[in-house]
Amino acid sequence: MTEGVRPGAADTGVDLARLTDIITRVAGAIAPQPVHRAGLDDMLVGNLGYNSLRLIELAFALEDLLAIEPMSIEDALPISTVRELTRYAQTKILANGSPLPTLEVVEEYLANI
Repeated sequence: MTEGVRPGAADTGVDLARLTDIITRVAGAIAPQPVHRAGLDDMLVGNLGYNSLRLIELAFALEDLLAIEPMSIEDALPISTVRELTRYAQTKILANGSPLPTLEVVEEYLANI
């Protein structure tokens, strides 16, 4: 499932499988037509039906849940797939050193979407 997200990711200190699980579930839950889990190669706008408002909601959700800094327009423009979103989040987590949320926190967050 995490293949191709980032070469050498096992050496980064980020639990890539857990990060991928979080992002695919949140991206699926916030999508205009929610799914349990988005695929890594799903296009946010194309496959999942995201519009600009939903993309902003997704960005805010991931910023809150992952404790990462707000996404700039420059950062957001090249992100079109869930895989690219996962790479972006991994980079931000590595930069600020924040731990991933626990499974319980993720489940509670998803239950309130």
